[in-house]
Amino acid sequence: MSKIQKQIAIIVCVCFVAVSIFSIVYIASHADHECPEVHCEICLQITYLQNTLKQFCAAVFAMAVTMSTIYVIAAIVEAVKPNRIRTLISLKVQLNN
Repeated sequence: MSKIQKQIAIIVCVCFVAVSIFSIVYIASHADHECPEVHCEICLQITYLQNTLKQFCAAVFAMAVTMSTIYVIAAIVEAVKPNRIRTLISLKVQLNN
């Protein structure tokens, strides 16, 4: 992974965390407001933020399942791999006289 790709990945992670934190803070601070009318803008924003948080949770779950599947497949491939012939040279053992 190049340096730019790492920086982009870090920026995306920071954005996910920031959106999650700000969403939770907004929902908590406006949870007990009184709706003056049928189409309340605060209630609409709270609904949008709740849906965003649900989608983030689904994305994190999907990523976790994918990563664990890749890990299990890699472990199986490593276990099934045929044993190599081990020699002193392949093990880089120094023989002293």
